[in-house]
Amino acid sequence: MASAATHEALVGGVVVAAPPGRAGFIGTVRSEFTKIRSVRSTYWTLLALVVACVGIGALFSWGQTQRLVSFRQGARLDGQKVGPGAAAHIAAQIHSSAASISLFGLLFGQLVSRIKS
Repeated sequence: MASAATHEALVGGVVVAAPPGRAGFIGTVRSEFTKIRSVRSTYWTLLALVVACVGIGALFSWGQTQRLVSFRQGARLDGQKVGPGAAAHIAAQIHSSAASISLFGLLFGQLVSRIKS
């Protein structure tokens, strides 16, 4: 008959119970800061994230500003001159969506941050 050896007999000591609870919030934050400081690509990814968010947001905002200026100067839409009422309506649409246009770079910034992961 085969005998089963216990863990204590194989290792040569007693089994110590795992410490109670989890590492906690402070331990988690400390380990994340260690990871951020020790991985080189974190800094490059952060720089790419800022460039993408700010650069694309500025580019789209500049484009909408140019569109607004051209409509105020009597631009043509589909070959026809835009009347003052239509130009005012388009200007109101551009003004009402200014924040969402300027934050459009965040969509690309999220893609940059996912590439690192």
